Amino acid sequence: MSTISSLSSSYSDLINQTTSSATSTTEAEKALKEAYNEKIKEMMASSSGSSTSATTLYKTMASAAEDASDALAKIKTALKSGSSVSSAISSFVTGYNTMLSSMSSVNGVEEKAILKQFQSYLSDNSNALSAIGISFSSDGTLSIDEDTLLGADSEDIEKVFGLSAGFMTKMTKLTSSVISVASLKTSGANALSTLYGKSGSYSSASLNTSLLNAFS
Repeated sequence: MSTISSLSSSYSDLINQTTSSATSTTEAEKALKEAYNEKIKEMMASSSGSSTSATTLYKTMASAAEDASDALAKIKTALKSGSSVSSAISSFVTGYNTMLSSMSSVNGVEEKAILKQFQSYLSDNSNALSAIGISFSSDGTLSIDEDTLLGADSEDIEKVFGLSAGFMTKMTKLTSSVISVASLKTSGANALSTLYGKSGSYSSASLNTSLLNAFS
């Protein structure tokens, strides 16, 4: 019996199970890969693209994730040079909130899985974020207390956005996952065939920054 069959008969159920466990075990990754294979084959067989409204949301989602990712890179650069990071952090929050809104509107299985990862990691780092003036609401939306951010100690900022900080690493991976998933869903059957091969089989090269990356 295949892993996907043993864990779940539904792609959606499998993603939910994997997300609930929030682990990166070999079996979970194998199941997730198999689920993607089936999903891609289904999409290729139907040869149907996303609706216009959905495509617009995916493009907004990808653009906002790219903005957030660029802001994270600018934060890294600013910290290395000892420059002010407040502007870059504000840009990250703006991009993140737009990305979050579009992901929530799409409300797909993959988006829900990544959103859950975002919210979990924000909760895990709530004290460190609060120390530099960043808070989040119940829906995950971020907000900044500018005075607190401007007056934050450099050590506290490093704890959140430093090169070795877990939060920075995870946010970078998750935003990359959002970009990858959005690109996948707007690419259409022809592009999917190129990414996954004519049989629709899994390719680690094409998925190395996709949903699997969100669980690493």
